[in-house]
Amino acid sequence: MTHGSKLDALVWDWYAEEDDVFLSRCIDLLRNALVRAKQIPGVNAIDRYSYLDTATRVLLGDERTGTVLQRVNQSYFRHTLLKNYRGVCCITGTRLLPLLLASHIKPWKASTPVEKTAASNGLLLNAFHGRAFDQGLITLDDDYRIVVAHGNVEHSEVNDRWLYDFEGKHIDLPAVNPPSHAFLDYYHRDVFLESVS
Repeated sequence: MTHGSKLDALVWDWYAEEDDVFLSRCIDLLRNALVRAKQIPGVNAIDRYSYLDTATRVLLGDERTGTVLQRVNQSYFRHTLLKNYRGVCCITGTRLLPLLLASHIKPWKASTPVEKTAASNGLLLNAFHGRAFDQGLITLDDDYRIVVAHGNVEHSEVNDRWLYDFEGKHIDLPAVNPPSHAFLDYYHRDVFLESVS
């Protein structure tokens, strides 16, 4: 707070003492100030209250109703991959369950109902490599070795460590239902090469 005012320091101390209560009190102060501002000529009350409502929802992380598409049997697919890959990322070997993703090789939206739950259409990956795979930045060759999309991934210290250092290495194959070559061919042609072009 070297460039802050005395008021900034007071507000910071208030926040440090009251943690989550602080935000609630700030919202109350804002609400009261806007209600008092009701008397100011030229300010439309509707605008004032809609602003308060919007500010309150944003600051408090309120929820709104919406329509969501939910993948049926996704939990079955994940559970199957966790068992087949023994709860280990097939690239890095990490066992951190919250970071492991059940990634489809042939994307969900392009798969038939049977393909969507087929263990041979999945890889158990950590979140970083799962996202890289979904974006077509990495693929697997016919021998289950990792290939990096050189046209989309520049060399840097971090990219080399997280992507290029794995290039050419075999993934750890699952106990049963290894990744299908038909799904890998689809992925390579319609996801990986599309991302490169």
